[in-house]
Amino acid sequence: MARLAGFWVRLFAYLIDWFVLQAAGNIFFTWLVPDTFTMVVLWFVLILSYFILMTYVFGQTLGKMVMGIRVEMSDGKERSFGAVVLRETIGRAASLIFFGFGYWMIVFDKKKRAMHDRIAETVVTIVPVSKRSHDGQKDTDDAAGKHHPTSTSTSMA
Repeated sequence: MARLAGFWVRLFAYLIDWFVLQAAGNIFFTWLVPDTFTMVVLWFVLILSYFILMTYVFGQTLGKMVMGIRVEMSDGKERSFGAVVLRETIGRAASLIFFGFGYWMIVFDKKKRAMHDRIAETVVTIVPVSKRSHDGQKDTDDAAGKHHPTSTSTSMA
């Protein structure tokens, strides 16, 4: 059974992602984009594209890869593009409402789900070190249907 990722490991993964996005944005947009409106639009597109594509293709952003965690469907099925888009758009917006209350739900939820996880029916699991792969291929246990991300864990990675 998979261990579920808690608040702090997820927060650190998110901070790593924002550092990566900030660096990329500074390189490409700050020096190359002449006006503020265009820069804001490009930032928005970069952020959405990054989180949606990385999560859909790999189940992990760069921050999640570094922290050894992955987004999976709560029923153990393959991630669908629609579920990832829902999670990363409407779900994230819902998590931000009321001073980020949707993110703090991770601390109190038995399955360590944030609001965006609940909306998209996803969980964030800790990837065992022996099975960490950053090439987008699924683990052999996942492909054989042996992995189901519904176990709870009280420890943090």
